[in-house]
Amino acid sequence: MNTFSAEKISFIYDHEQDRIDLLFHDDLKQQMIGILTRALLKNVIQRIPGWFTELNQSAQSNEHKQAIAELNYASAQQEVHAEKENLEVQHNTTRFLISSLNITKPVNSESLILTFMDRAERHQVKLSLTEAQFHKIISTMLQTGKNWDLTAPWDTTDISAETAAINLSKHLH
Repeated sequence: MNTFSAEKISFIYDHEQDRIDLLFHDDLKQQMIGILTRALLKNVIQRIPGWFTELNQSAQSNEHKQAIAELNYASAQQEVHAEKENLEVQHNTTRFLISSLNITKPVNSESLILTFMDRAERHQVKLSLTEAQFHKIISTMLQTGKNWDLTAPWDTTDISAETAAINLSKHLH
């Protein structure tokens, strides 16, 4: 399996193919493209509230857990910035169709691990990020695919960009 550790992620909406290309960059300036379909993003969006409810175990009730998740999502929109950029994709960049997206939280860690994989598990991209960065990535995916009429788990901020990037290394401790 080819594991790629990304430091930056760029989002490109492909009008012709009606998909989002996730351009991953590592610290050596290498790139890999994961192709995200509407169906997979819809599936992920539906699971996010439940996952964050489980993450906030210290809260008393489900309503309280939901409120904490909503506040964290809202604050992430101001805390983590997406930048519009002109992208140059390397001609030999590996592409793969994303078939699963896994979210894990290692024990005794504040980071989340977001893993994108293809069905054959030949390609895997891992991102280590904060909860705020995770919220911003989901928000940016929704804004990039805004023509898809997907409902966000919470309101999203309009970044008005078909091409946006989030640099993860700036925000990690």
